Formats: sequence, C-alpha cells, structure tokens
Amino acid sequence: MRCVNKMVRFVVKRTMRAIPSIGDSVFLREKEARRVKPIYGGRTMKTYTQADFDTFEVDKFGRKICPAGDYTNIKDFVEYCVFGTYCLFGEHSRFIEHCRFGEGCYFGDGCSFGSYCYFGAHCDFGKECHFGELCGFGDGDTFGVGCSFGEWCTFGEWCNFGEYCNYENDKVKNGHYVAVDRIGNTNQKAYFYIDENGNMFARVGCWFLDMDAFKEWVKKAYTGTIHEKTYLAACDLAELMLKGSNEDFLQSGEKGE
Repeated sequence: MRCVNKMVRFVVKRTMRAIPSIGDSVFLREKEARRVKPIYGGRTMKTYTQADFDTFEVDKFGRKICPAGDYTNIKDFVEYCVFGTYCLFGEHSRFIEHCRFGEGCYFGDGCSFGSYCYFGAHCDFGKECHFGELCGFGDGDTFGVGCSFGEWCTFGEWCNFGEYCNYENDKVKNGHYVAVDRIGNTNQKAYFYIDENGNMFARVGCWFLDMDAFKEWVKKAYTGTIHEKTYLAACDLAELMLKGSNEDFLQSGEKGE
C-alpha cells in the first residue's frame, strides 16, 4: 500500500488537552445554542430529511453534493458525500469512506466515519467518535473525550483533543502527540506520540514504530546524513515536550483531587 503525504509548512505542532476555564463555559454555551438552533449567515439553517437527501444531485464522479444545513434527522450516510460548510449532524451518525466536509461542521457524540474522510477547519466532534484510516483534519478541529483514530490520520494546527483519545488504530491509548513538518529526504511530516503509560512512538509515512526502534531505523537508513541528525533531533525534542507535558498533566490532576 502506498501512502500519499501532504506537503506542509515547517512547524512543530502539539496536541492540546482541554483545560476548563471561564472562557470555555461561554464558548460551550454558545456552541450548544448553535446545536439546538443552528445559525448560518444570520439565518436559521435549513433542516433536511431523508427524502431531501435522496434527491440531492450526484456529480460525474459519483459524489452526492450536500449543501450547508441541518442533517440531524438523518443517521446513515451510505453514499460518497461532499458536504458544504457549517453543517450540523446528530449523535451516532454514520458515514462511509471518502466523505468530505467543509469547515465549521458540528457532529454529535458517537459518530463514525470510514477511511479517507476529509474535514475542513474548525469542525467540532462530540465524544467517542471513531475515524477510519487516512482521515485528514483541518486547523482548529476539536474532538471530545474518548475519540479514536485509525492509522495514518493527519491533523492541522491548533487541534484540541479531549481526554482518553486513542491513535493509530488503538496502538496509542489515551495519548497525545507533537508533529514536525517537512523532515527527512522526502519532506514528510513526522508524528511523535506518548500513551497513558509514558510509552513513546513515532510515525513517518507508513512507518509506525516505538521510539527506540525508530531511532535505530533512522541510524541505519540515514547513517552520516543530515536526515539522521534532524530525525534524532526531532526525537529529542518530542521526548522533552511530551514527557514534560505528561508530568504537568499528572501533577495538575493530583492538585485537583
């Protein structure tokens, strides 16, 4: 299987755990208001039924073109769909692979998505949503508690994750990550994970290894080159950031008890 890697900017990215604050409560109230009475462009969204959905146009590529609106009355999306911006979906909605969503979409708890789905920026997902492999997420997407991601998923900047999220088809449990862009001989994006037990992993392209095995692979594959130095430096940076953030998180939990 071949992996297609996106060209992205050279930045270091880090997952964010949701930390309650006064500002958060205001944001959550506003978000809940939009879920109950979705507003787009100052007007109430159109609510679609299954009958409406069945009449939507299908383009020459076999994609059902779905305009912006409220889809909470529909649970099963069994066709290859392309949705507009600021769409609203209810709890336990199910989507097949290759679906595409515009920015600002909202999804209820327990939604499931097939492989190769793509989401625009600032989408919001409830708790315990499940994503297949090779899904792509935009900048500023937010995920609730207990979401799980298949292998080779990619994330934009400033994404926010709830607790107990699992990555790489549950190989990384209750984890978080940092990412280094445009690294290696093909300018790929490297993800470095840490799980709830402090175990660390690395993924570059289709490669997924524990941190020690990844370092050994780098030393053998890139001996004496700049790529050996940059990959190992990225590993050191990831260990510093991830282990430090884990300690901070555990300490904050102890203070709250």
